[in-house]
Amino acid sequence: MNRIIQCVNRIFHGNRRQMFTAGAAAFIVYVLLLTGIFSYFHSEDTVTNKISAKNGHLTILEPLWDQEGQEMAAGCEPGMTVKKNPYAFNDGQVDLYIRMNITVKLDEYTGYLSDYSAGETPPAGWVGAPTDVSRLRAVLNAIYLQDGTRFLNLNAASDTVSEWTAASNNPDYIAAEPAVVYDADAETYTLSFYYIDKKDAAQNMKVVKPEENTVELFRELRLPIYKKDWLGVFDTPYTITVWAEGIPVQPDAVLTQQEAVSEFPPRS
Repeated sequence: MNRIIQCVNRIFHGNRRQMFTAGAAAFIVYVLLLTGIFSYFHSEDTVTNKISAKNGHLTILEPLWDQEGQEMAAGCEPGMTVKKNPYAFNDGQVDLYIRMNITVKLDEYTGYLSDYSAGETPPAGWVGAPTDVSRLRAVLNAIYLQDGTRFLNLNAASDTVSEWTAASNNPDYIAAEPAVVYDADAETYTLSFYYIDKKDAAQNMKVVKPEENTVELFRELRLPIYKKDWLGVFDTPYTITVWAEGIPVQPDAVLTQQEAVSEFPPRS
């Protein structure tokens, strides 16, 4: 079993904001905070922890956030596109295999929306209180790639999250199964993605050498335009944390996706 390298570094945080996060929890965690129509991103840099194993180390870079995303987010409102393009950079001395993960945490809904009683018919245009399942579905579907397609091909019609399936529309990443892992203690939902060599017919794990980086996991968060899609979801606190794990590459070895599942045990 290879040793998994981990570290936690720069964190963006705030108070009672709806939250959009990108980073790497095993290596770096970035937490962005969104709020409602008049929202803004408040952030500060704090080195909270830094752990490295042997000569392996990984960092998350996101130039679009640094260049324009932070300024755009200062006036967050419906219909806005927030630039955020996290990718992992190997700044250690050993080759690495990498898995990236997205963890979503939904704060308790405390808004004014409510549902009609059973048997009653709500008026046209009624927006009822959302369930956690509908909120999770909306948040995941708001993440997009550079070409304008959704990051996830999400089959989430069921109200039971454990029945969902998901495929990554980013060809450099393969989604793990099950699609969503729920941690009842932390009340979080986690999706994992293995960084693969898309030019390899077998789609084995791709080696990331020192001073090399993965491709970006996704490009942006597209906030909905319409009130019915915004209320109860994007005006309510939630957190998306994108984090990564890496394990050293063994000499003259190829890591298949199946082996990668064993090397990267399920986590939340």
